[in-house]
Amino acid sequence: AEAEAWEAAFGFYRHAAQQAVDRFALREAAQLFGCALAAAHRLPEDAASMSSTLDVVFALRNVLWATGRFAEILEHMVEAERLAERLSEPVRLGWVSAYRAASHWQLGEPQHALDAATSALEVAKAHSERDLAVAAEFYLGCLHATSGAVDASADCFAAVVARLPGTAATEKCGLPFAPAIIARSWLIWAHAERGDFAAADHNAAEAMALAEASGLPFNIAHVCYDIGYCEIQRGDPAAAIAVLDRGLKLIDRWEMTYLRPFTLGFLGYAHLRDGAAETGLAHLVEAVGDYDRINLGLFRALVEAQHAEALLRTGRRGEALDALYLAERRARSRGELGHEGFCHIVRGDAFAGRDREQAAASFARALEVATTLRNAPMTARCQQALAANAPPLDG
Repeated sequence: AEAEAWEAAFGFYRHAAQQAVDRFALREAAQLFGCALAAAHRLPEDAASMSSTLDVVFALRNVLWATGRFAEILEHMVEAERLAERLSEPVRLGWVSAYRAASHWQLGEPQHALDAATSALEVAKAHSERDLAVAAEFYLGCLHATSGAVDASADCFAAVVARLPGTAATEKCGLPFAPAIIARSWLIWAHAERGDFAAADHNAAEAMALAEASGLPFNIAHVCYDIGYCEIQRGDPAAAIAVLDRGLKLIDRWEMTYLRPFTLGFLGYAHLRDGAAETGLAHLVEAVGDYDRINLGLFRALVEAQHAEALLRTGRRGEALDALYLAERRARSRGELGHEGFCHIVRGDAFAGRDREQAAASFARALEVATTLRNAPMTARCQQALAANAPPLDG
């Protein structure tokens, strides 16, 4: 009788949690899935109950991911791994690796992320599992993108899009979003880094049309921040402000915690580039605080460097250099070469007009990074800065 009661409780909470997910009530869903797991732990560990419990752990993972609770996900993956091993299910073990890869990437642990994503992709290929291959290639693409390897990231995201043609583009494939939509969103980023804004615009149009048709707030907000970043790289901060503001409103309305720090940071940087330095600084200060609050690694070094530039533009040079030191150290420790290059640019700006030799050395290092990564906007900014910093010709 007691086992039947716990089984009924498990079914009730699981169903209620899924209803909350369908309403995009993510925090409520997390609580209800937690109750379902508590009930599951009171059931006999037979194959059926372990399989159902594993399904709930994976469902909880997707809710926790959208709300930025990445370290908590890693804790749940310990149980997931134990259950998958007891069930002798290699594909579900592959999913454990894929989900671990995502959390390690978000937390700024690139080597752990690479190892886990590679393992997941090997399992997917060995068992011809399309959805697992999509997840593994997606997170490999994310890892390459934040390292600055935009060509490799574009290849991964293009592979995801190719695996999900036509109506499959809106399928979630075991993830909390539609990977074919978000892969197109990341392709906006990759093309913007190359300076290929025609290709970026093409992917932006496709991604936004699919995202709006899906009706899922996460899809729309993600596309907004990538378009916003693209507009910053293009040199149109006003356009960036409009789309980033739209994304931020969605993020706050639906409590998509993990998207907030960098979307707000990019919005602040767009205001800075649009001439509203104090507004930009206020947004960037808040964004850095959000990073501290949820312990997020994604784009943290970049936003910290943008914060340093805002401090510099508002006459706080000493604070700017302190912030820049932290951003540069973080970027280097995480293998984020592109973000490290951006730090060199800001450092060059900090010394321009004060120490021409030091400024030139920083801009030259940034140009070397930009050339290595084939980052066209960074290359252009470095070349302009070097020209402006050049000593005047005699006579």
